[in-house]
Amino acid sequence: MNPMLPNLQGGKMSSSHPPHTKILFLDSAEAIKDKIDMAFDNAESMEKNGVLLALKNILIPASAIARNQRIDYKQLDPFQGDGDDLYKFTFYSEDAPGGTVFTIEVDKKHSYERKHYSSYGDIEADLTDGRLASQDLKVAIARAFNQLLEPIRKSYKLNGAWQTSEHLGYPKE
Repeated sequence: MNPMLPNLQGGKMSSSHPPHTKILFLDSAEAIKDKIDMAFDNAESMEKNGVLLALKNILIPASAIARNQRIDYKQLDPFQGDGDDLYKFTFYSEDAPGGTVFTIEVDKKHSYERKHYSSYGDIEADLTDGRLASQDLKVAIARAFNQLLEPIRKSYKLNGAWQTSEHLGYPKE
C-alpha cells in the first residue's frame, strides 16, 4: 500500500477537512503560498510536517522522474507556443549540476544564492542544521506547487465542461 500523506496541519488527510489544510488543484498561486506559510512549522516533527512530506513524496519524485527521463512537459502542454517555460516539472534551475532535483534560492540579505539538492534527505539535513531557512524553503515549495498546478488551472479556465461539472459536483451555497 502507498503511504498516506498527512494534511498541511500534520493530521490525517481527508476531503472533509477545511480547505486551508490541503492544497487543491484549482487553488490560486497566492492561496498556495498562504497555505504553505501557515502550515509550515520548522519545530514540528519532520515525519508529521505535511509540507515537508509533500516535498518528499510529490515534488522531489516528480522532478527526479522528469530529469531522469528527460521529459519535456511543454510538449504535452496544450498551451505550448506561448513562450512560457512554466510547464517544466523539474524544480531546479537551468544552471544546476547533474543529479539536482530541487533548487532553493537562499536569501543572503536580499542577494540570492542558489542551493542545489540531489535528494530530500539533503534538504532535511540543511533545514535541521540551520543551513537552510524555513522561509526560503517555503518559497521554493510554493513555487514548485504553483509550477505543477498552473497548467491545470489554465485548462480549467478554458474548459466549460470542466467548470460545469465542478459546479454540479460542488455547488456554491
